[in-house]
Amino acid sequence: MAIQYIVGEMFTNENRARAFAHNCNCEGVMNTQLAVQFRNRYPKMYEEYRRMCEAEEYKPGDVFLWQARDGMWVFNVATMEDRFLKLANRKTLEKAFREMRKQAEENSIESIAMPPLGEGIGGLYWGRTRRLLERAFKGWDGTLYVYVK
Repeated sequence: MAIQYIVGEMFTNENRARAFAHNCNCEGVMNTQLAVQFRNRYPKMYEEYRRMCEAEEYKPGDVFLWQARDGMWVFNVATMEDRFLKLANRKTLEKAFREMRKQAEENSIESIAMPPLGEGIGGLYWGRTRRLLERAFKGWDGTLYVYVK
């Protein structure tokens, strides 16, 4: 597995990642700056995400994988407990990273572009969450492109 740390805009997708990943809450609200971009780019995904949240089918630690018409995949990673962005939980994040890897392998997704999940708005220290990410994806043949500020 290779992790490449990149300074830049994730949506330019200069490395041609086959998937994006981002933090989500389980309340059906995409209200952060990055989540709003996902909501606007993939309105059908947002509709399904809201449905799953309303039906209480989407819980912290879950990963909702969506494929757009253009073939791009989106990992909606449930790291937040509520719409008010209660701090992410390390155990929840670790479970979500393992689930991301499992779904990536099942769908032959070999590259994922993402922000440092759990850090920033999630309130976790990136040094620790980075180790969780590295442990979950150890031995994976793909590449993670982590967009840092």
